[in-house]
Amino acid sequence: VLAWVLARSLTLPLRDAIGALREIRGGNFRVNLPVTTGGEVGELQASIGEMSVALDQSKQDLENKVEERTRELLASRNEALRADADKRKLIQKVNSIIEDERKSIAVEIHDELNASLIAVRLEAQSIGTLAGKASHAADAGPEIEEIRTKAQAITRLALDLYANGRRLVRRLRPEVLDMLGLHGAVEEMLRHYDSGSGCRFAFHSEGDFSRLGNELAISAYRIVQEALSNVMKHAQASNAQVTLVLDDAHEVLRIAVEDDGNGFDPAVSSEGIGIIGMRERVYALRGTMAVRSAPRRGTTVEITLPLTSPTPVS
Repeated sequence: VLAWVLARSLTLPLRDAIGALREIRGGNFRVNLPVTTGGEVGELQASIGEMSVALDQSKQDLENKVEERTRELLASRNEALRADADKRKLIQKVNSIIEDERKSIAVEIHDELNASLIAVRLEAQSIGTLAGKASHAADAGPEIEEIRTKAQAITRLALDLYANGRRLVRRLRPEVLDMLGLHGAVEEMLRHYDSGSGCRFAFHSEGDFSRLGNELAISAYRIVQEALSNVMKHAQASNAQVTLVLDDAHEVLRIAVEDDGNGFDPAVSSEGIGIIGMRERVYALRGTMAVRSAPRRGTTVEITLPLTSPTPVS
């Protein structure tokens, strides 16, 4: 009987201790294990109880640190998003100011410089006409013929300057973009590049571009303009194609400009100011841009622009 009592006095506390350890292993660190006996078994019970308290406190401290760190990360993320949104707004504002200034310069060239050139041409033509009449007079000297020749040269120069002014106005503020929208403006641009450039330009489009906002239409036009300018300056291509797709399902405008020219190695070549400017426009509109190229295998620029602006981070 004494042996049974002694065995039971050891078995029950050990069973409770093992049960407590199993609970701790299962994740319940806060276990209640009273000390029910003395000696080494009692010390074991006390140690398990102290360990459970320490583990529970460590768990709480760790959870508090994780929660605090999570709050800090969320705050940093929101701050970064706000800074990113501010940067996009700044780029959009700069682009808007540039477009307004281009429009102002284009108006001045159209209304003042070109008007003055027309007046110069008409005056030169009048001088030439008068010189032509005076040359038939009996006392007409060689100076009269020289005056008429100079007047004709001034007329030709005025016509050339007027044509250059018109081209500059179209680049600064494409009137066709206001009249025909993005589709017509890109078509007109391609016709201009296609005439006498040595490169054949193709155009493919899908969708109704009349629903595009003014800012998005201007940005898309400038992106295509810069991409084609790069083709003309660097690619030495025989063929190039512009693709515009208004993807209603995904609410995006897709732009692709590809050529069969020289190409380059993106890993080696640094991006020029044109590509950088395109990336800034795309970034400001929360779009994406990818450039694929390889030496002697042409270049493809693919851009996706959202049709609507996302809700800003508060």
